[in-house]
Amino acid sequence: MTLVKVTRPRVPSLVDDMFRSFFDEPAHSIKDTWRPAMDVKELEKTYEIHFSMPGFKKDEIHVSMNNNTLSIRGEHSQEHEEKGEYLYREIAYGTFERSLYLPDNVEEGKIDANFADGILHVSIAKKKAALPKEIEVKVK
Repeated sequence: MTLVKVTRPRVPSLVDDMFRSFFDEPAHSIKDTWRPAMDVKELEKTYEIHFSMPGFKKDEIHVSMNNNTLSIRGEHSQEHEEKGEYLYREIAYGTFERSLYLPDNVEEGKIDANFADGILHVSIAKKKAALPKEIEVKVK
């Protein structure tokens, strides 16, 4: 009996693709590839929005509200260029902008923005008419 060895063509995996492109990927600006990840919570009296912005400084972040649209802009600049060539870079520098349309029940004048430990916390108050109202149940 003769055994025949069957070979299948090798299918590249995601890991193979990653290593193949490791040295070929150019560095990109934040505007092209990045925007801060966010979490949005609706609480009884506020909307709480958290943006993940590691490495940013307070002065690099700008928050504005216009016509129920919350806009977050930022510019992350490289402090100094290091000598030598990088083999690979993923840390991006440049500008970004992210906008979030909010419902009509927000108080545009009651917004707090705090930045700590790479997280931007934005709290927006709801209008009083939008707050839930407890209705008493009576027994007759």
